[in-house]
Amino acid sequence: MKYDDSEYYFLNFETDLDNSAANTHIGMFYAWALLSGLGQVDQPYRRMSDALAQLRTRQKTGGELLSQLCDGKLTSGEFNDEGNAFAADYYRDQFHRDYVAVFESQIPSTGHDADDICSVPDSWANFDLLKPVLDRRLAEWRTKRRTSPLGGSAGQPAPDIPTLRRLADQGDRDAWFALGAEFITGNRLPKDFKQAADCFEKAAQAGLPEAAYNLGVCFQNGDGRPQDPKQRLRWFALAAEGGHAQATYLLAMAYRQGDHLPQDFVASNALMLLAQQRGVQEAHAAGIMAGSTTESFMLRQQLEAPGQLVAVLSARRRKVLAGQADTGVERWKHGPGAARSPAEATAPAPARPGLTLGHLALMLGAASIIIVPLTGVKSTAFFVLSWALSVTGAAGVFAVAPSLGLGRVARVIATAVAVLPVIGGFVNLWLVLRWAGQRSS
Repeated sequence: MKYDDSEYYFLNFETDLDNSAANTHIGMFYAWALLSGLGQVDQPYRRMSDALAQLRTRQKTGGELLSQLCDGKLTSGEFNDEGNAFAADYYRDQFHRDYVAVFESQIPSTGHDADDICSVPDSWANFDLLKPVLDRRLAEWRTKRRTSPLGGSAGQPAPDIPTLRRLADQGDRDAWFALGAEFITGNRLPKDFKQAADCFEKAAQAGLPEAAYNLGVCFQNGDGRPQDPKQRLRWFALAAEGGHAQATYLLAMAYRQGDHLPQDFVASNALMLLAQQRGVQEAHAAGIMAGSTTESFMLRQQLEAPGQLVAVLSARRRKVLAGQADTGVERWKHGPGAARSPAEATAPAPARPGLTLGHLALMLGAASIIIVPLTGVKSTAFFVLSWALSVTGAAGVFAVAPSLGLGRVARVIATAVAVLPVIGGFVNLWLVLRWAGQRSS
């Protein structure tokens, strides 16, 4: 299915407008859809991951990607199931009206319709003007499409408004949410974002994750609530604690970008893994940041505990701000040798391990790998030398093992293996390399 085609426009240009201008408005929708998790992730992975990376870093605009990847055509093949459902409902009927309303001051009135609508500059500043409108339209559409919280499903008769009000007054959180949806969609009540946000807040305070997410969107877009990034994240966190998948993903991105939160790749990765587990397709495309995977998996287990996500993240945030937790950011930026915390960054470097008799014994034991075979396997010298070097090497292992980070049990095991002729030489060699690594760090 084809939703739009830039060729429809530039073939009707009557001014000297460049053909690429026909990609702008289509490309803005395309870029927004990809960044909102509505893209088709089953496309070749590199193609999609590269496109998302270029959009996130703003190396290319949506119009440029539309031309490069889609030959100017916006089709169903570019979207996942939800993206196609939304585009089918919104793009043809409403998108152009919203686009004209947003850019009314930039659209000339030459009398040539195709030229006029395509005259808006293809810039990220203009994309940022359009994005909140599209975000709101998607939130409205999802609310309208959502399975009825009162037991019915989309397309089935919903409880009448007096019934909803009565149930809401009795404390029914689903009724409060349904009333909020009515104020958003304007189907049976006048559109009123303030009252919608009030209803969502009552439902969210009663523990409904979907309502907490919608309230977060209200704070994000300034619909019925003032734009407030901190309140947005607060409600997204409560929604994520209740299992809301999209809120989990948005929270992960906030930690990754340091968006009104301490930048924390460990927390971001843990939430991103949780969002993947909950089925957010864009979370799979976003992946996780390298350098902190072990801590991330451990943190995810804590976040999965029922009712613990907000408390765990709050405790971690306090530790990060106090410099008591490794965020993984410095490791990602500077590699494995980067400091793990401000305290570690300012601490004096430990003294490099010096050369002792134990280290000399260790090197002799390692040298047995080469020296012993040269004496001949059947000769008496072979047996004498192999045992002499093995015992020497084992003594070296026992002496230096603690300085190389081996615990008591590992020290005993390594010493016992080092006593074995030839085989023990490999234990000595391993510890020699470990010691050399310490000296070079």
